[in-house]
Amino acid sequence: KINKVLAKYQIPSEMKDYFIFVSEIENNAYNPSTDNINILLRNGELIDVANASDQLNIRVLSQTVKKHFFCYPSDKMMKNFSPSY
Repeated sequence: KINKVLAKYQIPSEMKDYFIFVSEIENNAYNPSTDNINILLRNGELIDVANASDQLNIRVLSQTVKKHFFCYPSDKMMKNFSPSY
């Protein structure tokens, strides 16, 4: 894919790091060991939201989500680019 972008915009390969990058990001929406979301019941009992309902599956939110991404210039940005170096 990098080679396709280089060819499309006529970017010299030695300049690719200035225009293209590939990376990943991780996110934990909820970490039960450090983030407590508690619900106060009518009887005064305080319970963790993960245990409060069968319908609310907050345990899924505690799993790490990893996304990979590929960033490259848009057509608009590259409109006036001329590879002179």
